[in-house]
Amino acid sequence: MFQSAIQTRASRAPRSISQIDRKASEGSRVAYVLSDDPKLHHEVHAVVHASDVQTCWFRSASRYLAHRRSASSSCILASPRLSDMCGFELQRVLTGTFAPPIILLSDDRDIPSCVRAIKDGAHDVLTLPLIKEHLLHAMLSAFEIDRRNLLLRDENEKLRGRWRSLTSREAEVMRYAVDGFLNKQTAAELRIAENTVQVHRGRVMRKMGADSFAELVRFSLKLAQWGENSLLHTPALKPREGEQRWTNT
Repeated sequence: MFQSAIQTRASRAPRSISQIDRKASEGSRVAYVLSDDPKLHHEVHAVVHASDVQTCWFRSASRYLAHRRSASSSCILASPRLSDMCGFELQRVLTGTFAPPIILLSDDRDIPSCVRAIKDGAHDVLTLPLIKEHLLHAMLSAFEIDRRNLLLRDENEKLRGRWRSLTSREAEVMRYAVDGFLNKQTAAELRIAENTVQVHRGRVMRKMGADSFAELVRFSLKLAQWGENSLLHTPALKPREGEQRWTNT
């Protein structure tokens, strides 16, 4: 079945990345095919063309790395050998970056390499020639993972935006609040009225979109992990000697 599909398309050159980008919609799914073999791109396209999946073909890893990924849920299909690096090397380069899940395509039965790739973070390893059911299953699960990651990134960016919308005074009040200071303690530290602290705390809760003090603390922990103006364990936030810190709602 694959052979006939490939032969049918053999006379047609793969569409370029620019052509694909013009046709791709925000809701579509994209499979980035990294291979210097046009036949592999044709084979993948033959499998997924009826599944609302766009295929973007790159002849080298460097060309893919220079490309700005779309907002669609995506996955990477990387052949074992490229002109500039192998699929396993590309996987190591992408580790720790906001890249789509990578599916490595291996043309041999090197079990140790496949196991190592999975341990290093590859979503899956498929052997060539491709089996339609295996490819579709791996891609669908990769798309779902990437969709969730995209949603999480969007939520995180919105949280960063809310934090950056705070005034400097509101940010100070938030730091004291999540560190366990009472309103009167915060007022004393900042040399402002306690009622003013209450007003700022109300604005912080609204701007941060926090439904409870516990949620505000969770937001602050996330922000601190991202290095967004460290919110916890700041020397200036230590209580005075003899004072006890309480969580005040």
